[in-house]
Amino acid sequence: ETTKTGTIDSEELVITFYYSKKTDITYTVKYLEEGTNKELAQEKTVDNQTFLDSYKEEAINIEGYNVVGETTKTGTIDSEELVITFYYTLKTDLSYRVEYYYDNVLDESKTETYNNIKYGTIVNKYEDKLVNGYEFIKTSGSITIGEDDNVIKVYYESVDVPAPKTGVEGLNNDLLQIVMLISLSTFITLLISRKLINE
Repeated sequence: ETTKTGTIDSEELVITFYYSKKTDITYTVKYLEEGTNKELAQEKTVDNQTFLDSYKEEAINIEGYNVVGETTKTGTIDSEELVITFYYTLKTDLSYRVEYYYDNVLDESKTETYNNIKYGTIVNKYEDKLVNGYEFIKTSGSITIGEDDNVIKVYYESVDVPAPKTGVEGLNNDLLQIVMLISLSTFITLLISRKLINE
């Protein structure tokens, strides 16, 4: 009973109330972004706990985020409204690489890596590495930085390069025609000159 009544019938009267620890306490675990308190994952509720018992909670893995501080929290359930909070920050130490393919064969010596990229960033930056005898075909396109392998692929394809022509074959058709006309004109002029001299 929470109330006791009676008669004061002794000079050494003792009235005693007995208590037992609550065993129906609930505590909450939250996973928030540091600085914004944005909820990154559904909070966890732990029921039927005993007052003054100990607890141990582990931070969950949230893609794209790092835990701030310790990943394990321990303590005593010393409140009926206990809230345990883990804070996270967005990862900014991710990377991506650019691979270069020539006739669908990867040239590993040309691979480039870009570091310190923020999670969720959209990237399409790469260095053009066109080499003689090849032409650009396509890239795999922009990517959104995640925790897994981030790769942009650039493709080049070989083209036929005609061997340089020599001699008369190397002359442009128009130039060749001009040279032939000049030669013919010179030849005719010489013939006419000789004929005039002979006469």
